Amino acid sequence: MKPIKNVTIIGMGALGTLFGYEIQSKIGRENVAFLMDEARCEKNKTAVYKVNGEPFDFRIISPKEAAGRPGRPHHRIDQGDRPYRGPRHHGASRRR
Repeated sequence: MKPIKNVTIIGMGALGTLFGYEIQSKIGRENVAFLMDEARCEKNKTAVYKVNGEPFDFRIISPKEAAGRPGRPHHRIDQGDRPYRGPRHHGASRRR
């Protein structure tokens, strides 16, 4: 298995922040980023985040910034104002 070099996290709630903190502590700030739309991106870039009571500096990027990153997120993430819903799942559990 190849080592993980870059991580992009979608969702900066309690779990996203916790995982971001742990991953960033291991592989470095330059290799971890939180992805959010332009409006949230601008708002959150100036916010101060605390993990276990201590300030922590996270990188926050927009879909435009993420497009040029190695290991970028799923190619359909930047769909303008239409949110990404994930792949469609077809199979035995789907009722018709």
